[in-house]
Amino acid sequence: MGHSKREPDITWNYCDSIPPNRLKVKCKFCSHVCWGGISRMKHHLAGTKENVIACTSVPDDVKEIFVKLLETKGKKKEDCLNIENGTVKGKEGTSKIFQQKTMNEVCKDREFVIQEICKCIYGNALPFNLVRSPLFIQMLKVVGEYGRGLKPPTYHEVRVSFLKKVVDNIQKSLEKYRSDWEKWGCTLMCDGWTDGKGRSLTNFLVNSPSGTVFLKSIDTSDVIKDGKKMFELLDNIVEEIGEEHVVQVVTDGASNLVAAGQMLMEKRTKLFWSPCAAHCLDLILEDIGELPVFYNTIANAKKITTYIYRHTWVLNLYRQYSNGGELARPAVNGDSKPASPYIYEAMDRAKEKIAQNFQMQESRYKKVWKIIDTRWNLQLHRPLHAAAYYLNPRYHYDKNFNPDSEVLIGLYETFQRMVPDIRTRVIIDQQLEKFKGAKEIFGMDMAIATRDKKQPALWWESYGGRGKELQKVAMRILSLTCSATGCERNWSTFDQVHTKRRNRLEQQRLNALVYVKYNLQLEMRQNSREENGDTYDPICLSDIESDDEWITEKENPCLPIDASWMDVHECFGVDEGAPKKKRKRGNYLYLKVSLELGSWN
Repeated sequence: MGHSKREPDITWNYCDSIPPNRLKVKCKFCSHVCWGGISRMKHHLAGTKENVIACTSVPDDVKEIFVKLLETKGKKKEDCLNIENGTVKGKEGTSKIFQQKTMNEVCKDREFVIQEICKCIYGNALPFNLVRSPLFIQMLKVVGEYGRGLKPPTYHEVRVSFLKKVVDNIQKSLEKYRSDWEKWGCTLMCDGWTDGKGRSLTNFLVNSPSGTVFLKSIDTSDVIKDGKKMFELLDNIVEEIGEEHVVQVVTDGASNLVAAGQMLMEKRTKLFWSPCAAHCLDLILEDIGELPVFYNTIANAKKITTYIYRHTWVLNLYRQYSNGGELARPAVNGDSKPASPYIYEAMDRAKEKIAQNFQMQESRYKKVWKIIDTRWNLQLHRPLHAAAYYLNPRYHYDKNFNPDSEVLIGLYETFQRMVPDIRTRVIIDQQLEKFKGAKEIFGMDMAIATRDKKQPALWWESYGGRGKELQKVAMRILSLTCSATGCERNWSTFDQVHTKRRNRLEQQRLNALVYVKYNLQLEMRQNSREENGDTYDPICLSDIESDDEWITEKENPCLPIDASWMDVHECFGVDEGAPKKKRKRGNYLYLKVSLELGSWN
């Protein structure tokens, strides 16, 4: 006798799955994306706020359906507990005793299962936070749904067959980013480091409002000091992404990369090269730290920090009185939201705050200002930053907004580079007048009310439609990141990727693993932000205040790949029977440049 077909879950009537699998689902009412399947979507629609934000657009009758559904589910759990105790109430309220065998079948022994999972984690030295991973939770869910008789994956399946399938799935899933690059543009982010063996390694990612995509990691030891060679490398990657999609390339400010960036701009006449803002801010703070008035304080602070973290008993004593604070703590990543629209204003406000901390006495803060101005003028100030500042409605409609010639020149230089056709630039100039005067849709109540609430690029998408030419340019400018910090992750992983001791097959397989892991981690981070309703501004300017702590900001490690990842499928076509061989950098400065410098004097 065959099994009856299982009816589809009612939740699918109100959400859609996002390819390539059903790990992500999208609400049909508010378009919110949930990671973790329809189980979490039920809570989203019911408004329970259990591990997911509540839907703000769900009709009351639909919400009531899911509230009752979850209540029924909770009742079933309660009945299961009664069964575990050996009793369950019948229709007449009488207790019925179940045989032990039936109880074991209906309510399994969770403690035994968890113990086996934990043994696997302990025995293979897996990190404890694995159990928090959405991938781990989803894996247990599908295994449970499969039920008895699941044959574990073979060594060959894990190492070859399914690795290839996952690589293919990730490459397909990245197509959604490519379609967004066409609309919003993107930033090619690259950053390098030198490992313990003296090799120069460079990582390449692509950032857009949809998220960050990891492309590759290349051993650039032979070309890193040659500006022309680095230009050729950057040029090839721009070609791979599509020149029409790349608005800017961000690197650090090393002289060879500056030269490479200039050559790239000469060949690719529509894109911009920009130095990494985080790197420039690092240099600003390093320069400030070299001033005699601060040098000894900082040196002593570093010694104290080192001493505390090298002595366990001191560290434990410190933690008893620090209310959970650490002298070194993770920081927000720079690719969460586009930061370019804020960097220009942020530098001015930081300078103002520094002056206030010095009681507005010019003799005390002028050296600090000079350092900031020198780095800003020589490295960080770019036409794109000026244009982003001008087009940001939050600042443009402020009563104190008064752009100087530097801002206006940067704005029109940006238009000239991004829009070669003079007739189109004339149209943009006419549309710009309507933006300046808040005319037509720019002056509608909703447009006014959301000037400081929406991300600038999204504001332009909503209210710039009457001027398509200006809207397209503004959206691309305001969608940009201004740093390459998304590249800087767990560098020790690259030591394994780039080792010369591996044969080509093993090298390609490791590249595939790193490509998969890094992009899965980036996707989970993006999903987490979406599910938590992240409204974080990349640079908080509303309340720049002094910080009494001496804090070293560090990034959360993600994971990172070698230049030849593009040949990643080679490792799947090789005969598996063939003989085989055995086998502090990156501080993201969240622009609290307003450290309490005055108190150190």
